[in-house]
Amino acid sequence: MGSRVRGGRVAMALLAAIGCSEGAGEIATVTEWEVSPAPVVSIGVAEGEAAYELHRASDAIALRDGRIVVANSGSSELRVFDSAGVYLKSIGRQGSGPGEFRGTITLFPHAGDSLIAYDNGNGRFSVFDPDGEYVRLLEIEAGPFPWDDWMHAGAWVSGVRDASVRPCVAAALRAIPVPDVPSPPIRRAILDEAGRLWLRPLGSAESTSWRVYSIEGAPLGAVRLPAGFRPYHIEGGFVLGSRTGADDSEQIQLYRIAAPEGSAIPECKLPALAADSAVPPDLGGDLRNAVVAQEVHYADHQGYASHADSLRWSSVSGAGLTIVAVSEGGWAGVLRLPDGGPMCAIAVGDVTPAGWPEGAPQCASAPAP
Repeated sequence: MGSRVRGGRVAMALLAAIGCSEGAGEIATVTEWEVSPAPVVSIGVAEGEAAYELHRASDAIALRDGRIVVANSGSSELRVFDSAGVYLKSIGRQGSGPGEFRGTITLFPHAGDSLIAYDNGNGRFSVFDPDGEYVRLLEIEAGPFPWDDWMHAGAWVSGVRDASVRPCVAAALRAIPVPDVPSPPIRRAILDEAGRLWLRPLGSAESTSWRVYSIEGAPLGAVRLPAGFRPYHIEGGFVLGSRTGADDSEQIQLYRIAAPEGSAIPECKLPALAADSAVPPDLGGDLRNAVVAQEVHYADHQGYASHADSLRWSSVSGAGLTIVAVSEGGWAGVLRLPDGGPMCAIAVGDVTPAGWPEGAPQCASAPAP
């Protein structure tokens, strides 16, 4: 089960603001985990060998044998590098045939060192073996949250492709305190392969800081990632993600994290969660208005807004809009009522999470008290 944070996958630790937003007692007992001061691997240059010039590098994962696979969506291929960041080979090309890609590519670890690649242009999940050979298509059941991005208890959750684990993650989210303010922040939650839950508030200016909890909701530590770093793959002792280099190049970077050993994700014995399919009428109207406002902003500014305050938009329901992902070709946002009631998300273009229908609202009810 990979632990992922993606630009559109939004993809992706509860970060309570380090300050007064949580109880002082908990903050005093949480240790900040050390992060390597510089990346131990850095891939990507502005000008140089073509294999290292990244364009729309939408995802990356580190395989268990140390190889790093980069989804270079701009060239419709997967680029494979060794553990030191040396280019090895490329997999795939643009097209709709077996092993070919169109649009934005998202990666998921699979059994052994095989992997799954989702390309939103073809709308399919392709399985590749450890040598990069195409194996087959993976059939995914239809539903509001068919893969590993879903919502619950005011959080957008990733890294839980096994739906049977979701009830225990939901219980942990309910156990973790949130700021006692009129409009609680929407949280980003990711379950890593060591069975730890990473959290931060979405839309927070302090987006490089994360808090880590056990699957039971106990605080374990705090992690501060480099400014401008967007994590894609979190495992026990490292985080892999993207960052813009000093030369404005796209870079994939790996940082080591000095974290205590995790444990396997325990078997979840709670009853399955019921998925929501209905969209509350007022929230549905607000989402449609937000889509229109973003298209107007794009026409005026040649780009999507990264903050709701930049849009000529108002809410009928009183919900707040949080823009959680923006790219050249898409955006994703979440609406949540100020009383902590239902929340709905929508994604447009190349940041749409794997398996979600583009432009269709995905909603979750308010959690039971």
